[in-house]
This record gives sequence, structure tokens and C-alpha cells, in this order.
Amino acid sequence: METQLPNIKALVKACHQQGCEYSFIDDNKNAMAVSIAGKTHYFVKSSTPLNKESEIAIVRDKEFTHRLLKLHIRMPETVGYFTPYPNADSYKKYAVFESVADISRDVVKQFSFPVVVKMNSGSKGRNVSLCRDEGEVVKALQAVFNRKSADWDYVAIVQEYVVTRKEYRVIMLDGEVVLLYQKVPLFFSKDEKRQKRKELSEGAYSVDIDFLQRVQDFLQPVFSVLPMCLAGCDLVEDTNGSLHFIELNSSPQFSGFISRYGDDEIVAMYVKIVELCKKI
Repeated sequence: METQLPNIKALVKACHQQGCEYSFIDDNKNAMAVSIAGKTHYFVKSSTPLNKESEIAIVRDKEFTHRLLKLHIRMPETVGYFTPYPNADSYKKYAVFESVADISRDVVKQFSFPVVVKMNSGSKGRNVSLCRDEGEVVKALQAVFNRKSADWDYVAIVQEYVVTRKEYRVIMLDGEVVLLYQKVPLFFSKDEKRQKRKELSEGAYSVDIDFLQRVQDFLQPVFSVLPMCLAGCDLVEDTNGSLHFIELNSSPQFSGFISRYGDDEIVAMYVKIVELCKKI
């Protein structure tokens, strides 16, 4: 069974193009040591050497990200709620509410329905719920705070829902958009998702230059505040055509893109990453 990730395969091709020596650290060949300009740099799964540890910590915390960026870009209103059931006395000081019911009542005060409830540190759409009333909020919060689940968190995020027409993944590298493509919106119906997958599977990868520039301009304030070298940005376009920033990813994966369009664009991106590593 193939265990090497598609993005690592693309990195290997980039190393061959650039004449970089490399070796694998693990048996699955998903952790690489790459020699670039006399220095060794490590690439592990979807992680690269480009971003600072503190930047990664902010991006992994959706509440931190919102607090940092909300005055600089259009994004849904977001509130973080610490679990009312901390598993250690040292964490009790962070629990503002005594129960999930208390949190749900605060959600009703602060938001209009529907709302999105998800893990503060979650990814890949795991444990994300669209809640249309207070009862659904309670269930979603209980799911996030459930320590018996593999997908639990001690902080739940409640977020304003943006009625979505299109959803995009944008890859920013050194301040520039290097990839821009549509995703299947998470809260589309089954029929809508099926139709969107069919639509997206047709044709080669291409980008409208005017729209790319619009996205570049829209995201510029983010990277003025948080100057990450490599980031995946999730955007949605509402029914009026306005863009909304949802979240960042410091270690974007490209399996979906590669399965749809091939790996040429990803190899080209890794060539640029190798060039940037020469400056580290």
C-alpha cells in the first residue's frame, strides 16, 4: 500500500529539478532531510521550514487568529468558549461558564442563527456543526467538549454563519498568491456537493487573473499583520459576491488538488520553497 503523501512526492520532484540531495527519516518516506545551499532543512508531511513557531501557534488557535485579524479583514464574528468541565484544578480559572447550557444561552445573546460550532484547534472539517437553534448548539458544544472523542477540544468556537456561494483555498507564498482554487463548501446539501464535485472535476487548473488580483488585494492586510511565509487561506464568497476570510493553515496539504489537477503546480511551488530556504 502506498504510504507516501502526494505533496512529499511533489517535493522529491522539486529536489530533482533543483539538484538537491535528500534522505528520508521514516519508513513511510514522509519526513525528509533536504540539503539546500549547504544547510539541512526538514520537511515533515505537510510542514516546511518556512514559518516561525509563534506564527504557527497563532494559526492553530482560531480564537487567537480572529482576535489578531478581525480589525484588518472581513471575517465572521467569532467567540471562543472554554470548557465548563476542566479536567484539572489549574484550568478552572479559565472556565467562565459553569455549564454547556450557560454557554448556549450566551450564544443566543451574542449571535443570530444559524451559527457554526467547531473545535478551536480542529482541521479538515472535523467536528464542525451548523446549528439552527439553541438545542443544536448544546449538542455541538457537548461534542466538542467530549474527552472520549478523538475530535475534542477544551475550547469551542462559535462563529457567525456566512451564506456561501463559493469556497476557496488560497496558497500564499512569500506574500504572493501561488495557488487559488475552489473547494466544495462544507455546508452544501448532498446534491449540491455532488454537483459541485462534478463541476470542479472538469477541465484543467486555471485562474482568472482579475479574480486572483482581487484575492491578493483582499488578503494583503492579513500578511501585513501576520507575515507568514507559507499559508493556506480559506475564503468564502457570499451570495452577494463579497469575500470573507475564514481561517489560516500553516501546513497546507495538497492531496485534493493533486488528485484533481495533477502535481505540476505543486512541484513548481516546492521549487519556489527550495529557493526561499536558501535565504534561511
